[in-house]
Amino acid sequence: MAQASDLTIDNVTFPAFRTELNDKLAALFSQNSGTSAPAASVAYQWWVDTSTSPPVLKIRNAAGSWISVGTLDTVFAPAGLTPIANGGTGATTASAALTALLPSQTNNANKGLFSDGTTASWKYGSLFYRLGANVVGTNVTTAQSVFGVGVTLAASTVYAFDGLYLLSKTTGGTSHSIGLGFGGTATINNIVHSGAVTVRVVALPLFDAAPETYASNQAANAQVCAADASATISAAIMLRGTVSINAAGTFIPQYTLSAAPGGAYTTLAGSFINFRPIGSAGTDNFEGTWT
Repeated sequence: MAQASDLTIDNVTFPAFRTELNDKLAALFSQNSGTSAPAASVAYQWWVDTSTSPPVLKIRNAAGSWISVGTLDTVFAPAGLTPIANGGTGATTASAALTALLPSQTNNANKGLFSDGTTASWKYGSLFYRLGANVVGTNVTTAQSVFGVGVTLAASTVYAFDGLYLLSKTTGGTSHSIGLGFGGTATINNIVHSGAVTVRVVALPLFDAAPETYASNQAANAQVCAADASATISAAIMLRGTVSINAAGTFIPQYTLSAAPGGAYTTLAGSFINFRPIGSAGTDNFEGTWT
């Protein structure tokens, strides 16, 4: 550590000149290091402040103030880095920086980062479910799960949804109609859904030039097609809608038969439904600029 008392070399004898020159070179080589600022300084002069551990490299500005440049530790840390709590990382690798900046990734596989305008959190961008194997129902008049499972929806959130149910049966001759609805523990603020329903007395594949349509603004069961007493029935139901969730809970796509037909329906493999969060409950929901 060395600092010079002034920045000039006086007109002195050779031994004194050598001493003064060595003092100034020592200050120059050590970046004027010391526990306090050099007594003599000029604009843009370096100083290593050793009053802290690790030392801090500083430079004087034209106004005479000392500006911190960085910390001289085992790894140089530039001054002015934003603390982690305020969006910085202090990390030395991209992976460590992501870990420091992002919400915890633990138990959040396959989720995306979403913002509510204030905070960011991990959420599923799409709650998609597709049957990989047939699900056999029962010959009853109570509500039945289309897929055998339900999805958990978040509180105070609006979801858009769409799906395709392929239902089929080959026995039973009691006349009945099919209704659609949603069960589960989630409570809703409001819901609308509509769709096209094709019912034919043949096995798949089927074709109908004029399918029936339905529209509903309730989660409770609503009839979506006319009654039929045929033993073999195939129904293709395409639906879409939105639902505003109040309290979080399960949400279960269901169908209900108006009468026990004498043979159970099967939801065929490949049937699917998809829920996508589109905004907060209690307000208009939109993407893009709407004026």
